[in-house]
Amino acid sequence: MRTSSLSQHNLDHGQDYWQRSLQKCEKLHFLSHAFGGHATYQPQQERLRPHLQRFVKLDQLQSKTSGRLSPTLCPTVSARDLLTSRSSCHILVDAYINTFEKVLRILHVPTFLREYEHFWCQPLTFRALEVDEPFLCKLSIVLALGSTVVSDSSLNSASLRNQASTWISYGKKWLARHMGSAHRSDINMAQILCLLALVRHVHDDNSEHSGGFHMHPGNFDLARIGMQMGFHRDPLLRSPDMPVLEVETRRRLWATMVEISLQHSLDEGLPSSLSPESFDCKPPSDITDEELESGLVSVNSNHKLETLTASTILVLLSRTQHLRLQCLHLANSLRASKSYNDSNYLASELHSAHRDNTNILRGMDKKPSGFQLQLLQTYTLEFIRALHQPFVEQATSQTPFHYSRKVVMETAMRVLAWPPSLGLIAGTEDRDLQVHDTDPCASLRIHGQGYLGRIQRQAAVSLSVNIISDLEDGVFGASCGASWKKTHSVIHETLLIVEHRVKVSSGAHGRKELLFLAAAEAYIKGLLSDLQQKDVEDAIYQAIDSAVGLCYEAVDQR
Repeated sequence: MRTSSLSQHNLDHGQDYWQRSLQKCEKLHFLSHAFGGHATYQPQQERLRPHLQRFVKLDQLQSKTSGRLSPTLCPTVSARDLLTSRSSCHILVDAYINTFEKVLRILHVPTFLREYEHFWCQPLTFRALEVDEPFLCKLSIVLALGSTVVSDSSLNSASLRNQASTWISYGKKWLARHMGSAHRSDINMAQILCLLALVRHVHDDNSEHSGGFHMHPGNFDLARIGMQMGFHRDPLLRSPDMPVLEVETRRRLWATMVEISLQHSLDEGLPSSLSPESFDCKPPSDITDEELESGLVSVNSNHKLETLTASTILVLLSRTQHLRLQCLHLANSLRASKSYNDSNYLASELHSAHRDNTNILRGMDKKPSGFQLQLLQTYTLEFIRALHQPFVEQATSQTPFHYSRKVVMETAMRVLAWPPSLGLIAGTEDRDLQVHDTDPCASLRIHGQGYLGRIQRQAAVSLSVNIISDLEDGVFGASCGASWKKTHSVIHETLLIVEHRVKVSSGAHGRKELLFLAAAEAYIKGLLSDLQQKDVEDAIYQAIDSAVGLCYEAVDQR
């Protein structure tokens, strides 16, 4: 037997998530005081009390002040009035196209760029006519998404990230005005729905940040909406003479809707509303946007993938979507089998399919970017984690469930290790770790929130708790020593990322993760170094002192 799956979204907010995590590690249970709980200090931990009290005071202050400056928009405001400079828009649009659009295909890029250039060529007197223009809605959301992956050295990115909530708010309000009157199969509307749903992966869905507008497309089932719009039916079955560009665009959008819907269901701990029999739309092909425009190609989603294109990652994701639907059913449906054997079998099937996808990428001359690989791994491996996670709490070195702990740790390593790798071994080599915020993956980890931020946080906490359990058990020291050191290296690098996150957000984000990871990393390092008990306590004390001090310094920079 196993416990039912719980919503990662709900568990990761408030006290419950942290209290559950700390209950799994007695050594760090004292941190409960900082996260709203009540634990007894051990005599050797009494000196930590003032530091944790300072942290609680800061956390309460930040909670009161966050979200006070919420953007409010006039219902008919023009997007042009909200945009940044043309040069900054160029950078953000390029950032989006070279990252998210090469994983989830939402836009036909040449068409979007032509509309983009046309927009900037229009005189300012055209502004009054722009309120109902779908392109401007798409552009606003693209800018918000691009702001999470753009390099800090590219422009005044901090200022632009502060504008992102305004752009998102504009997109939501535009959708609210037009959703009821849109044509049932409107591609523009489908693209806007997908873009706003993707926002949920990188931005917190706080209604305060959207002028009090509560509806968010990421908060309900995008695939269900796609079915209502008819995207679940293959376009050639309904319209055999449909142009190849429209056929492929619709197939890309449906695959994207399914992918975002799968991730949303996993995040919420809910079974999917889809079944393999509920749609017949074929998967997208890896044809380039330029080839589609020529109209001289035929759409074939079954041919062998040999060359990396902007659609390759979505094609690979679509190949495991039916299998991940089964994973969702097993993990989240109340009446589904909850046996270890069933979960392990399905997880193994998905791992094998993911390995096949990875081998395809290995065989290509041009390799995927780190960003493409990171999201392919994250979007796939989270389903393996969901199947094994319920058994981890029952794991000891003497039970078969110990394998589940290893699987969950390996999944977390793949999600956290930087840079992402096509190699069989996850993790970083021993080196002087640096935070490279010019890399889109690192930028997203530093600046992104929402679903992908929760995955990173959950992976870091899970990996820390599980390696501590392994080290405290101490059963497999001879065979696991090297892997333990590699795991510690990944945790240390994640700590550096979180430190940077706290600094650049002026203490608004990452405070609790920093406090937890600082204490956990110090304890793990002490166990690996076989330090005396007093030396371990001193290391944890110094880590807590530094983490709390960093949080205060970050807030003072505002």
